[in-house]
Amino acid sequence: MNDYADSGELLESFLTDAETLYEEALEALNLLKTGSVAEGLQHLARPLHTLKGTAGFISGLEPIGSYAHQLEDHLLEIRAQPIAWNQSVQAWVASSVEQIFAVIEQIKSGDEVEVPPLSPWPQTSPAPSLQEQMAQQTAAAAHQPQTAPIQSNDFHLEQREGWLILHPLVKRIHKGQQYLYLKQLEGEIQEGSKLALDLSPVMSMGSEGWGALSQLAKRCSLAVFGMAEGNACERTFRAFGFSRLIQVYKNEQELFQEAK
Repeated sequence: MNDYADSGELLESFLTDAETLYEEALEALNLLKTGSVAEGLQHLARPLHTLKGTAGFISGLEPIGSYAHQLEDHLLEIRAQPIAWNQSVQAWVASSVEQIFAVIEQIKSGDEVEVPPLSPWPQTSPAPSLQEQMAQQTAAAAHQPQTAPIQSNDFHLEQREGWLILHPLVKRIHKGQQYLYLKQLEGEIQEGSKLALDLSPVMSMGSEGWGALSQLAKRCSLAVFGMAEGNACERTFRAFGFSRLIQVYKNEQELFQEAK
């Protein structure tokens, strides 16, 4: 799938729009994860529908449009029928969405790519009755697992010049385990500490991640640096008003200079 290389401005416009579509998809996945299934599916339908349409106009990107079309059809099935929303379905949707945007990210890098087939649709069953749902919630609340020790392969934390510097090792922060790590930091970092997040490698972060950082800002001095102007990460930061709680610096040098 490399005919798209000759599409010029049309391809450039597609890749630019894909950043916004990915941001919208992440917000929809956050809604699904928090239990707002109907709202999340409705929000997810738009970026997939747009992706399906625009990819179809670019030679070589038709497989992306076809993939988005298949995924959209499955989401319509969930909305139209009383299919139980469970962890398997949620994980399938999140993985399928991430997979197609990962392909688009490879295209941005100039790599020759192939769109993988949509993974098999998970086994589903009719949605449980209200009485069954209440029984499940009661049982789940009685067996809450203890929180595991804080750790993550997606972040590296170091101490330098009086600051704790958190370095993400990924381009996108939107997975549940990543959010959990940021939330757990609140109980690990001493009150009154100075924490700075290096966003130079990060292209996007969901509002739940920013929300976790905002909670940290209530117990320590919190700053970010290296955030690229205009990317999905910065747009979410501005749109939700997190600048009221988190200090922004252009780079690490400015952070240390201002802190003196």
